[in-house]
Amino acid sequence: MNLEDSIRSSIKQQGRAATFHHFSALNNADFLDIDLFNGRKIAQGRTKLHELIIEDWFLSFLARHEYERPVALIMHGGSGREEMVLYSDVDVDFLFDGDVSENNPFIKSLVEEMYPQPGLQIGNFEKECGFAMHCQQRNFDDLRDPVKFNARQINSFLDARPVYDPQGILPQALEVVKNHSSHFEQFVHNLHLWEEICEKFPHSWDNLHEFNIKEGRGGLRQVQSAMRIPFIERWISVSQAYKEIADSHPDFMESVDLMIKIRGWLHARRERVRRIEARENNKAPCSVNSQYLKKVDTLSYEDYQAFGDHFGAEAQERYLHARRIIETTSEARVGAARKRGCQHGRLTLGLQGLYVHVAPKREERMSELFELLRASQSKDLPIDISELHEKFMGMRSSRGSLPEFAELFYIPGKLSQSLEVLARLNLYNDLLPGSREWEASSAQKGHRGQFLTSTAFARQKVATYEEIKAVDESSLPPVDVSLPKITKELPSEVEAAVLLAFLTKRLPQKTKTSPREYLSQLPGFTERTTDIASCILENHDFLLREVGTHLNSPAFAEQVAKRFPSADHFKALYLFSRIDQAKKDETAHLWPMVDELYPKVLASFLSEDERSRAMRNLQPKLGANIAFEEEDLPLVEDLGRDVLEGRYGHLAVSWIPKFGKVRDSGEPIVDLARVDSGFELRVACQDYKGLMAVISGQCLEFNADIRQVYAYTLPQHGLVFDVFTLAPSADKIKRDTFLLDLKKAISSRIFIGRDPYKILHGLEREVCVDDMEDGGLLRLSLKATENRIGVLFASTYLLYRELGANIYAAKVFVDERGATNSIFFKPGEGIDFYLASELAKKHLGNSGR
Repeated sequence: MNLEDSIRSSIKQQGRAATFHHFSALNNADFLDIDLFNGRKIAQGRTKLHELIIEDWFLSFLARHEYERPVALIMHGGSGREEMVLYSDVDVDFLFDGDVSENNPFIKSLVEEMYPQPGLQIGNFEKECGFAMHCQQRNFDDLRDPVKFNARQINSFLDARPVYDPQGILPQALEVVKNHSSHFEQFVHNLHLWEEICEKFPHSWDNLHEFNIKEGRGGLRQVQSAMRIPFIERWISVSQAYKEIADSHPDFMESVDLMIKIRGWLHARRERVRRIEARENNKAPCSVNSQYLKKVDTLSYEDYQAFGDHFGAEAQERYLHARRIIETTSEARVGAARKRGCQHGRLTLGLQGLYVHVAPKREERMSELFELLRASQSKDLPIDISELHEKFMGMRSSRGSLPEFAELFYIPGKLSQSLEVLARLNLYNDLLPGSREWEASSAQKGHRGQFLTSTAFARQKVATYEEIKAVDESSLPPVDVSLPKITKELPSEVEAAVLLAFLTKRLPQKTKTSPREYLSQLPGFTERTTDIASCILENHDFLLREVGTHLNSPAFAEQVAKRFPSADHFKALYLFSRIDQAKKDETAHLWPMVDELYPKVLASFLSEDERSRAMRNLQPKLGANIAFEEEDLPLVEDLGRDVLEGRYGHLAVSWIPKFGKVRDSGEPIVDLARVDSGFELRVACQDYKGLMAVISGQCLEFNADIRQVYAYTLPQHGLVFDVFTLAPSADKIKRDTFLLDLKKAISSRIFIGRDPYKILHGLEREVCVDDMEDGGLLRLSLKATENRIGVLFASTYLLYRELGANIYAAKVFVDERGATNSIFFKPGEGIDFYLASELAKKHLGNSGR
């Protein structure tokens, strides 16, 4: 009895789930046998096991629901290629010729069968069959829709095989895909996947540290790219491509066979170890999660040694040889396909990038150029520079700024690449009138060994914007030129306005027109884009000029909001300023303040009802939806949305229950945590005059160098939440002793016995006091030429002792040039602004004792 007959017989006698568990265990054992080159055969056996169980279930399901209309059930992806091993996804589609909405009773029953119902851990299908499926319901309209059915899904669909298809729906579906999809789009998608593998896994076949069998260079994903790219115009499956190259590349197919065998062996070995560990701990094996699945395809050096112990040293050599064969053969096949090129209308993608393969007529050259730029941007493809000068050099437009140029600003992709191409062709003066005169009159300044004009520098700003916008925000450092999450939400008109503002920031000064007048003359841009770009250019100095002085003024956020017609206008200015100031170190200390201002201003655009709803379900920077307890809501509202969505929002959220404990007990809560920049000291306690001097004094006693301070108040509850960033040298502090002494000092209001004047003695510094006007707050600015431990203590203690000041907020920024302290306070009774300013200069300035 062959394998298929054995499985069918078992299904009838033991049921689907028991059959699956029995034969999958046998399949794991097959992957552990010592034959190296039977991987595809064993994987085909495992695929057949899934296929027969799914077929039996589906026939039963159709009979139960008496469904007689045309339907097909297909396996695709790795299931369709018959390359399944333990932990492989089971990818299936249900193909219909009619309605696939949830209103269809049969579809509704399918969904209920596949997915867990309320109160259940697994769906009915998984319970009956022993495994879960990834499934999708589609009809022919779905296959024609490029949004619902993208290039990645087409890749998987081309590898489809029917499990149940009596009416021949799958061949019809494949014809629909071929007729309504672009082979060029498919070529580009697979080429990007190929390049991503090469960039992500730079190590070559002889590296033994670790190897991702599925995704790495020389792995199975690279095999699939090498099979798809050369055959892309013929729309054939990977399995069919295998057959066509089997005779000419037997060593390649033998290497694929070996790689599948090693993947199955590794999965089976990991599963055996997992079950042994569970048995020794007298526990059931824990469920497999996504993190485990990511690791299970990675062959470590330890696995490489175990592979040699199991199969012999010669097998290790064959494994390395297989990786080399896959990598070199794949590169040769993809390279040949790229050299041959892939056409898209009058464009061709070749080895060096996109080019126009037919020399355009003189009157068509400008349109052809912009078609080239649009394709390059939207598909993220380089342009073959060698083709540019021959076909496009010397063009001039009589229409001024072309509407086609404006189109580029609204197309996703790398606008900076298009701008560089236009610069090479000397078209800037046509597209941005006045740019030639501007560049000629701009003083050339050295930058990284090159001379860049202002327009070139503006193009670099555009490139910086695109680069940072493309980065996963979770990987950005906490203090850097980072962009907030709104960049993923911006309408194309807003993003176009930011990019347009970069290119025209200083141009109006040279052309003697206002920003608004100049931009309104550029055809092709929408009125909203030019309006937002004008708003950026009219206000781009505003944030840096005002935020340091007025941040803690209660009415400042609303005053800022009134300058902008909408929240999008302010978001655009924020993003523009972030990138425009990226390399200017002298403004770096202001950006934490701007980050704090940002959510305050956005909140000013909300109605009272919207603010109330937002307060009950905040989404801090961590991205998690937080629902607060009813008794904590007064604390949440007192702390404020601006804090909870600001720089330390993730901390404030987790500390809200602690604020409640401080409120109820009066006892401070302190914590010291290691972070990337050093250490963070976090304090929640009752507020009182001199508190900042008490905390900073204890830091001085333990020689802890304070690098940044953020102090927040909960005025309705008389509480504070302070975050001190300490230098890495704080690792020498005895943590328990420090925190115990700090709690005692805060509770008992203990000031250390240091002379503040001695701390400040000999320190070159500049002191000034500004009236915040709103709320009665004053702002002390103390800029020192060097960083010195204890300056914050000396400043806050003297303000408390000599001015009777109560400090409401403090901002400290330290870099290699010194330190800037911004302290917001209310002076004691009877001390007005003039007297406070004179006393501060007397006691804190260079003339102080």
